[in-house]
Amino acid sequence: MKKSGVIISALAALLTVASASAASSQSSYHLRGEPPSGSKIPSVAATAPLPFDTSYVALSASQKALVKSAYESLGLNDTPPFPRHGLKQVYQPVIEANHKIGATGDLVLIADVNQFGFVETITVQASPAQALSLKAEEVLRSARFDPASCDGQPCRMTFPVKISFQ
Repeated sequence: MKKSGVIISALAALLTVASASAASSQSSYHLRGEPPSGSKIPSVAATAPLPFDTSYVALSASQKALVKSAYESLGLNDTPPFPRHGLKQVYQPVIEANHKIGATGDLVLIADVNQFGFVETITVQASPAQALSLKAEEVLRSARFDPASCDGQPCRMTFPVKISFQ
């Protein structure tokens, strides 16, 4: 069985994740997958500079700055939309679905998150397999987001997702 690599970018190249460990000067966080056959030790499905199970509010100041850097014109008091229970709720189901589908290539989606934290529309910009983009859309629509904040008020903003399956 061929081991496939996964690289995930969220928020326009903010988050890079690989199935192999990433050598980096910053902290790394891991998303665990299923153990390989014959093992009880979970594999590392993804590695990133942000924790997968943390809400935006609970991120450190430097992690929030990393998230905000992916957006061009956020003011000092503005925040982007972010999955309420962390990035894991979006990425893990998509990665697991692709283990069954076996697609390679880029999956790029833009989710329009309204002022209440619900995804209203999703634009699929690229997909290596229709089944994978449908699963990603399903996951994004079921995920609850903390809405973006513009000048202290909840507002509509996009949440871009890019996943490269190798």
